[in-house]
Amino acid sequence: MAALAGQSAGDIRHLAAIVFADIVGYSRLMAADEAGTFLRWSALYTGTLKPEAERHRGRIGDLRGDGVVLEFASVLRAVDWAKAVHAAAAASGGEGFPPLALRIAIHLGEVLTSEDGLFGDAVNLTARLQEHAAPGGIVVSEAVQQSLRGSFGDQLFDLGLLRFKNDDRPFRAYALGTHTAAPQPRRLGALPSIAVLPLRNAGGKPEDEYLAAGIVEDVILSLSGLREVAVIARGSTTAPDALPAAPQAAGRSLGVGYVLSGSLRRSGQAVRISTQLVNVETGQALWADRLDGTDSDVFDLQDRIVQRIVAGIAPNIRATELRMTLRKRPESLTAYDCTLRAMHLIYKLEKETSRQARHFLDEAMAEDPGFALPIAYAAWWHVLWIGQGWAEDPAAATEQAFELSTRAIALDPGHALALAAHGHMLSFLKRQHEAAMVFFDRALVACPNHAFAWMWSSGTLAYLGRATEAVARAEQALRLSPLDQAGYLYLNRLGLAHFAAGDLDAAIHWLRRAHAESPGYTANLRVLAAALAERGDKAEAVWIGQELLALEPGFRLDAYATGLQPFVDPMIRDRFLRALRDCGFPR
Repeated sequence: MAALAGQSAGDIRHLAAIVFADIVGYSRLMAADEAGTFLRWSALYTGTLKPEAERHRGRIGDLRGDGVVLEFASVLRAVDWAKAVHAAAAASGGEGFPPLALRIAIHLGEVLTSEDGLFGDAVNLTARLQEHAAPGGIVVSEAVQQSLRGSFGDQLFDLGLLRFKNDDRPFRAYALGTHTAAPQPRRLGALPSIAVLPLRNAGGKPEDEYLAAGIVEDVILSLSGLREVAVIARGSTTAPDALPAAPQAAGRSLGVGYVLSGSLRRSGQAVRISTQLVNVETGQALWADRLDGTDSDVFDLQDRIVQRIVAGIAPNIRATELRMTLRKRPESLTAYDCTLRAMHLIYKLEKETSRQARHFLDEAMAEDPGFALPIAYAAWWHVLWIGQGWAEDPAAATEQAFELSTRAIALDPGHALALAAHGHMLSFLKRQHEAAMVFFDRALVACPNHAFAWMWSSGTLAYLGRATEAVARAEQALRLSPLDQAGYLYLNRLGLAHFAAGDLDAAIHWLRRAHAESPGYTANLRVLAAALAERGDKAEAVWIGQELLALEPGFRLDAYATGLQPFVDPMIRDRFLRALRDCGFPR
């Protein structure tokens, strides 16, 4: 840091276009071919990356093993450099090895410079932004997007508000299409659209405006993270003079299918929030809720309000859209319609209807290859088929699940379902539990109120023996989606978590409820049988075991113990397998 000595921050801080480029899958490439990967990366650096930086008057601030940080005087020069590097990387393949691919992020902000590199908050933000770029793609910040609108307006696709770990600031980002890998835009017409109107301050106190605005902001952020609805940006809904007062009329003015409206009233320490969801076309109120609380902890109150609203909106919109989809002729179905039909069939957990679900998912993926939602569900479909004992080749199905979940994430790095499905696949099928938790964390950063992410991560924590955390996460999933068609999944994870904790009475209570909702869910039958046997209810445990064998005749305890048996904690694993042996399963 010698260059910093004797200088003030003002002497070395300046505005720059910051670029962070990183090789996709570098660790995997090095493990497979260390010398070859190093030579290819070196050739790309010396042949293109460095000379292109010089040609566009850029400066390399930091060279890392798998990437590089640069600064440019203008965002246009930074974009030109990124395009040249992507083109060269795409041509770097050869016989027997694939081309290198990079993720590139560009941000505009102030940097601190020294002879040792580039520093500052803007540099850190660029590094985090890079994680949301697709392989071979470019992702840019809102500041860069503003500069590029005149030149690349039709190539900039809104990724929504991102949140980075350990950083509470929402960060809007855009994908910039390139000739090597153009990210697909989320077309507004492809998803049901919703506008969240400002909460009416019924008490009229100016200080209540902050709470009302914060609730609306968080609801928009959480709904955006679901990736199942297209949410109108807050800037379009917070100018009350520009919109009609009636929610239905405001929705028509904004061109959306659904509107959430409501009011906030404070009386002393008591706070009441009333909300309702309206179908703009019919004027029907699909859902309404009222939450009372106190302002002793305003942030906790705000979190609870947002959770309740999201839990009410998502299933009601999904159910309404499904009813409309089921009335459509098959030849008129969109990718979203096909995905809804598939979701409806998947949850039934019947083998033949599950085949139909896969057919609809295939149609959705063919109709819109850039739509991440059906791809994420297709990944989970394979996990379910393996878990139910339906997959003829579990190893091949595992690899298909991996390919699909990683493809969904590449298309939409902030897609909470895709991230969570990938985490579940890594945990349940590949036994990479710690890696799975990284993806669950990313999913919950992208969408803090995503019930599936809470539910699947609860299972992984139970496998690891972190039972208290597992119970808390399963309870959170149930709070977020109490009326979900897949409620048996949440009930099962709560029972699983209690089994891991050794609380057999609670485990059996929740596992029985899951069984009542979905008798064919074999993963639930296994844990229920074990919990009953361990508690001493052997007759019922054997009966549940017979139900499992009727659904999965090929089940063999020894193969299960070395294959899909999920528990990592040795004490829980031994308890589980010992109890299953008492159920009389064939070895």
